[in-house]
Amino acid sequence: MITNIEVVNYRTCLRTKFAPHPQLSVLIGPNGSGKTNLLHAITILKQLSTEARFGRGPQDVPTVSSRITVTFALAGTEVRLLADVKTFSDENNRDVIIYSRQRWHLPGITPPRRPLTIPLVAALYAHGSARQQALFGHDFVYWSQRNAMAVQAIPREAWSLVRSVAEFLSQMQYYSASQFTNPARTAVSFEIEEGEGLPRRQRLSGHSAFLSDLYTQRNRADSGYSQFLDIVGPKGLHLIDHIEFQEIPTSSINYSVQVGGKVVQQTRAKMLIVPQLTVGKQTLSPNQLSEGTFRTLALIFYLTTQPSTLILLEEPEVCVHHGLLNSILGVVKVHSREKQIILSSHSEFVLDHVAPENVFSVSFRQDRGTEVKGIASSLSRSALEALREYLRTEGNLGEYWRSGGLDE
Repeated sequence: MITNIEVVNYRTCLRTKFAPHPQLSVLIGPNGSGKTNLLHAITILKQLSTEARFGRGPQDVPTVSSRITVTFALAGTEVRLLADVKTFSDENNRDVIIYSRQRWHLPGITPPRRPLTIPLVAALYAHGSARQQALFGHDFVYWSQRNAMAVQAIPREAWSLVRSVAEFLSQMQYYSASQFTNPARTAVSFEIEEGEGLPRRQRLSGHSAFLSDLYTQRNRADSGYSQFLDIVGPKGLHLIDHIEFQEIPTSSINYSVQVGGKVVQQTRAKMLIVPQLTVGKQTLSPNQLSEGTFRTLALIFYLTTQPSTLILLEEPEVCVHHGLLNSILGVVKVHSREKQIILSSHSEFVLDHVAPENVFSVSFRQDRGTEVKGIASSLSRSALEALREYLRTEGNLGEYWRSGGLDE
């Protein structure tokens, strides 16, 4: 898990320090304080663990050099990563990395002032393996030759620790406040090719990607999918009664022209997958569900079925009624026992369901940028005890926030 993170020169995070709770952290603060920027900075670490090559970027687009320093609790020790990145924002305001250097402080392995330089993505694969060569190609060969002596000098324990961190970061999941809203955009079907068995995930995005993941998990018939159905079905929240995927055999014809002008016809057998949800006596397509129902189905599905142990979640209250939000928060709290979850919120209702130790106030100052303050750690012992007494006898944390108590 992440025990400390410092973000330097990234959007509003000029020098932002954050020590998240080991299980559940709730970021609160006004719009523009930098909650989303902090979460986006953390997602850069996932990019570093999954992308082997970085583009150069357009020459007329300004770039930003940032540093993200993260301390991980791992195998009874603390591992520190210093990630220097140069990025630019594309037309969709997404970060595109054009350069990165990742250095590691490993207690008992590296001298304090001589960190090891190991790319996160390189640590995910055995050094020199065919898979790694295919991933990196010429770039990796060059990196290996340039750092041959350093690579040989890296102890096996170092590779093992960095690989564990890389796996942790590569499985990170981030769900934005706008994700899974407006189900009307959802396609009513998707296709798979015969022998493929599963939809081609890279061709799908957004709502349709969720449906393809749902179909994939249904075919695997694992315990996570069963748990998801128990939570959202008649025995649980009763958002739906049943989910079915109608499978319709189809085919497509492709033509190719070979040398000499010969036309070759190829017929590909495909399967049209039509998701159907039963609610009471009605059979609905996913795009006929309400925003709250669709978003809740998606969030609970990913919480219960994905192997990620680090989840970033923006504003779970969006499009959701308080009664349903109560159930979502219950699922979040259960899974925070085995996953580290960091969420942002504008809802007093969310604060009613967590302890002061879980709450972090985010603010913005022109001269200091985004600042994060743990509510429990920033209060004096007497003030914290007074707050606990208030929560036990008079009110809840949401009311205390509304009254301005968390802003003092």
